[in-house]
Amino acid sequence: MDEKNHEADKETIKWKDIEKILKEPSYKIAWKFNEAKKKGARADCKQFCIRHWAMERKIDLSSYKDSEITNNDLLKIGRKAVDDNKLQNDKDESEVDNIQRRIENRLNIIIYGCTRPQNNRRISVGKNTELNVKSMVFFDELLKIDARTLERLIRLSEIGLKRVAWDPNDRHLELDEEGFWGTVGEPNPKADYYETLIVQGLRALEDVKRIKLDKKKIEERIALLYPWADERIYKSSEGIWRLDNMEQTLAKFEEEYPRDDLQNKEVYKCIDKSILKCEKEIMRCIERLYHVREKKVKL
Repeated sequence: MDEKNHEADKETIKWKDIEKILKEPSYKIAWKFNEAKKKGARADCKQFCIRHWAMERKIDLSSYKDSEITNNDLLKIGRKAVDDNKLQNDKDESEVDNIQRRIENRLNIIIYGCTRPQNNRRISVGKNTELNVKSMVFFDELLKIDARTLERLIRLSEIGLKRVAWDPNDRHLELDEEGFWGTVGEPNPKADYYETLIVQGLRALEDVKRIKLDKKKIEERIALLYPWADERIYKSSEGIWRLDNMEQTLAKFEEEYPRDDLQNKEVYKCIDKSILKCEKEIMRCIERLYHVREKKVKL
């Protein structure tokens, strides 16, 4: 009974309103998520992919209004787009499937650091997966990001680097009249964009069934990438978190790049030397804490 009431209460999707949100520039990401949160509508992943495909190629779907676009409709749309010189051919079904694969690749990069994780853990998004509007915002933005750039960003975040420098592959972020970029090679608001996108985007998926990501897994990943995103997660000092994170990162890299391999030995010598030096510095600081407590020195 409750399920029937839920279906009855579900907001009818209005693609015009959703597309208006999606078309806003990327630097308005926080606003986009806030607006999406107000929408209770849902649509299956295939319909989202079709709409995204059409928006990318400036194909007008206004005649379909909010109705579901069938495979036959898609064929007609593709043929007309070829006639209008908006497509080179009408292989529209494979184009839409490719959008779905691109979403999956980027999700796996965020969760596992690569597109093809081991042990059959790869996340998939089925065509019939019902998306909320926040997850549509998330996927729409992910599709603008170069996969290699995203993979590099996640790697840096995994080792505790909060800010990221300018990257020429991030073309979708450069049209900001408010100086979004900052100085090339220096920290800039782009890092805040990625943090908002990934934290809010992953949390939007908690409400999406058929994607094998539960709340615990999502929050654990956020805690690793952006521990300061939630005070409940970030209880310990930043220094303690960095040490813990460094230990996990080194363990992961030692699996991927074994110490026994000849080409890796020199690098590991440098790492070990740096850790020992860091340890000595920390112990000196701890020694000072003892003196401070005994009031032998003043801060």
